[in-house]
Amino acid sequence: MERLIFRELSEQVPDDIKNVQTVFDAAPQYHLLVEGRIAASDAAIKAMSDLPPGKLRIDKIFGCYFLDSSPVGCLDIVRGYPESYIAFIGLLLFDENHQGLGFGKQAMKYITDIAHSWQCHVLRIGVVETNSRAVKFWKREGFSEIYRKSNHEFTGDIIVMEKHLEINQAT
Repeated sequence: MERLIFRELSEQVPDDIKNVQTVFDAAPQYHLLVEGRIAASDAAIKAMSDLPPGKLRIDKIFGCYFLDSSPVGCLDIVRGYPESYIAFIGLLLFDENHQGLGFGKQAMKYITDIAHSWQCHVLRIGVVETNSRAVKFWKREGFSEIYRKSNHEFTGDIIVMEKHLEINQAT
């Protein structure tokens, strides 16, 4: 299997925004499933700059996964949200040509390493129920539903899921 390279990106750098938008544009089914429309032209900058209440930019890692020099996926993860021991995954998305190839498992290793470095022992994510493929992926990765909530911005309820990590004694 090819090895992904993750690079953190900034909403202040036009080429970084372009890389994220490239991934969004190459994953139209995701946007149709969860938002009912293809990605807006400013979707990348919005995703890169959005922060949960009470969080600062330093609490967020947003970046792309690259194969060679091509962006094929993106990751958004926030430290200590909504509680200090939780790492919240805002987004893990691969373009449609790179889904189902095992890259999600590679990304999970990186996500877990980040959480441990932040002293977080719980991963949390909100998955829109209409994105059944993503729901199945997260369940396979050991996440369990903790509750559901509605949000008018999405095509279905948000299934909030968690995974408890083993406490890493090395950190």
